[in-house]
Amino acid sequence: MEDIHIRLTSWRNRIAPTVETIIAELRQQANQQFNSDHYVFKELQIAAHIGKAWRSSLCMMSAESFGAKEIKIIERTAALIELLHYALLIHDDIIDETPIRRDTLSFPARLNAIFDGRGVM
Repeated sequence: MEDIHIRLTSWRNRIAPTVETIIAELRQQANQQFNSDHYVFKELQIAAHIGKAWRSSLCMMSAESFGAKEIKIIERTAALIELLHYALLIHDDIIDETPIRRDTLSFPARLNAIFDGRGVM
């Protein structure tokens, strides 16, 4: 069991820089297209730091077990899976109007605080 925990941590650490790079790329594209630094990118960065990365680790484990050779492509795919998961969590919190996620204010709760003038970001 300890071995899988070590491997999960290793995969998460390998994927984390790719997740950050993709968020930065998306943020730059949004800035160019919309002339705006959208708050959703901050939310993705918050989610990226507190998540366990199970889905992306499963992707890495599957690729490794089948002997995949294109490591950069696999890491990018795993990172995109993780970002999709984060985006779906944000969407879920908005639809369900969830005030708390993982012991902290959810995205809609922080957004409401900003619009109410309390500025909790």
